[in-house]
Amino acid sequence: MAENSKVLQICSMCRHVRDDREIGDERWVTKKAYLERTGTAPGDCRLSYTYCPVCSSYLQNYIQAA
Repeated sequence: MAENSKVLQICSMCRHVRDDREIGDERWVTKKAYLERTGTAPGDCRLSYTYCPVCSSYLQNYIQAA
């Protein structure tokens, strides 16, 4: 288990992580970009699974079409 107590949101579909320091579309970034921006590896954080806005919209459209 990760020793860092920080909880990081990660998208269950695309695996992008949420950088709370950013706003708008720049908020959801790749794990590599998060590491470069913050100096913290996502694997060192506790992960909370969710959906980013892009994947959430995709899922809603998919469900409505079914």
